[in-house]
Amino acid sequence: MNNLDRFFAFLLLCASLLLSGGESASVLRLHRNKLRVRWGLPDPTVLQESQVKWHGQGIRVFRVGAKYFEVQRVRDPRVAAAWLRYKSGGVEPSQAGFANFVRENDPYLSAIVAESAPKLYFEFIGVGQTQYVLTSVEVKTFVFSVYAGSGFVDANAWYDIVLAHRPGIRSYDVPSHLRFNGSGRAEFRFWSDNFEPGADGNTPLGRFVIQMTFHFLADGQEEDVSTGVFAIDA
Repeated sequence: MNNLDRFFAFLLLCASLLLSGGESASVLRLHRNKLRVRWGLPDPTVLQESQVKWHGQGIRVFRVGAKYFEVQRVRDPRVAAAWLRYKSGGVEPSQAGFANFVRENDPYLSAIVAESAPKLYFEFIGVGQTQYVLTSVEVKTFVFSVYAGSGFVDANAWYDIVLAHRPGIRSYDVPSHLRFNGSGRAEFRFWSDNFEPGADGNTPLGRFVIQMTFHFLADGQEEDVSTGVFAIDA
């Protein structure tokens, strides 16, 4: 093989790595950087974990289970009643407006909503006493599929992530930076932005196929770590 052949072979290898995405790209990134992430379901949770094939590779899936539907039976009638009261005020329906209305007028429903939110924990493992500061989170949505069901949208905690149901990349600033030496842990709640003002205040439950990337400053140097592709119901 001459030098030109070697050069084209190298380009093909690079292209195949870039196109493979998902777990493979994530593993390469983790090997290149010193920061690692271990993540999964906290306890208690409304989700259950399994695996499915997506584009030929196995990915983790976090799907709603029996606990979610138990909460839903209590939650949905209260959401519908609150929605009617909210609209009777003559307001222009909005996701944020309805969430504020529920917080102010029905604390019990607000607590139920928080309980039914899908949650994942992320444990970041660094090196020695290196100081890591989380600066932003990037979420790439590959696909969103609507279920015949309902969810609810709110955003009242530091680690809430409102997922975009349209394919693309969305970046989220972190207002209060997670800061740790060596290792640290955070939990994120996930909500859907698929809000329908003409409906009854619920958002259609669906499955997101996404990849999360966490951007840090490690002793002042930029460093990032990725989950790889996974699916979550929200």
